[in-house]
Amino acid sequence: MESELGPLSATDAFETLVETHRAKVYGLCYRYSGNPADAEDLSQETFLRAYRGLEAFRGDASLSTWIYRIAVNVCLSWISAKKPPAQELPADLVDRGPSALERLHRRQTADTVRNAVATLPDRQRMTLVLRIYQELSHKEIGDIMGCPVGTAKANFFFALKNLKKRIGASSPELQEGRS
Repeated sequence: MESELGPLSATDAFETLVETHRAKVYGLCYRYSGNPADAEDLSQETFLRAYRGLEAFRGDASLSTWIYRIAVNVCLSWISAKKPPAQELPADLVDRGPSALERLHRRQTADTVRNAVATLPDRQRMTLVLRIYQELSHKEIGDIMGCPVGTAKANFFFALKNLKKRIGASSPELQEGRS
């Protein structure tokens, strides 16, 4: 890799790689872990694995897809280690709604959705996070998760279907769209 001043060292190139992808990797890890400290740890582990495997990168996919795939694997490994979910900040610290009643309703709604998402099977959950929160295409999701586009679409469809069932079972007024 070269800069205006000449060739970049491996360390400089890797720093550029981290700076370019840090926010999106952190966002993915945060959506999966639900906790800033865990998301930071998962992000660091992602970039550590990327650094160690950089020489093995073949270029079959884009660098961002490769890094996302590493992040997905790190998150799935973390969840399979049965690490208990961390507590999030209370919604009233994040949301400055105009009334306490509205903040309470938003918190209850967010908790219901977050709990429903947490119960989805891992592949459906990851597909949902990548599609909704990271705004990736089904093709990008398929590349990241190592599956065909049709499988990514099916995982997303079933994630939405299961999410709707789970939300409806725990809170019928949310499923019907009433507020």
